[in-house]
Amino acid sequence: MTGTQRPGWMDVFGRPAPSAGPEPPQQVLLARWAWIAGLVVWLVRSVIQLTDRRMLVDQLRRMAPELTQSEVDAAANSATLFSLLLALSIGAVGLMLVRRMLWGRNWARILITVVTAFSVVSTALALVGIATLGPAVPVRVDVVNILLSVVVAGISVAVLVLLWHPASNRYFRAAAVARGGRSVVT
Repeated sequence: MTGTQRPGWMDVFGRPAPSAGPEPPQQVLLARWAWIAGLVVWLVRSVIQLTDRRMLVDQLRRMAPELTQSEVDAAANSATLFSLLLALSIGAVGLMLVRRMLWGRNWARILITVVTAFSVVSTALALVGIATLGPAVPVRVDVVNILLSVVVAGISVAVLVLLWHPASNRYFRAAAVARGGRSVVT
């Protein structure tokens, strides 16, 4: 399929996708679905956190006790809407990255690597902090949030392993050469 258009593929601006290079190996295809699954679990976790209005109102009351109830409600509504829009925007960027990664763009693989590595490290640090501090943790932590964070971190590790598998490295190298660029993938 080298040098042909992938049927039905378009970029974010509605233009036909770039010419198809080599076919992605199974590892890259699995990394795509794992990344999307991680995004979905992360979005679900974000929505669950946003539904805890009582916690948000309590935090606002502690931070600014001089606010009236209507001001607290307005701030809570604004924070919830902003957080939801931010989560959806991050999800959209994540989908764009995975699509570019599937097209063999090494820069997308590197960005996904940075994001997933950060996710794994931050989850590990949070778990160590929770285990070390226990009830002294300044924010309320529920079991569902912890479990979903661990699931996302596990999926992130799988994505990292799949994206840097030798077959994936060969694919990104071949895709760069097929586009006329030089291969910098090792």
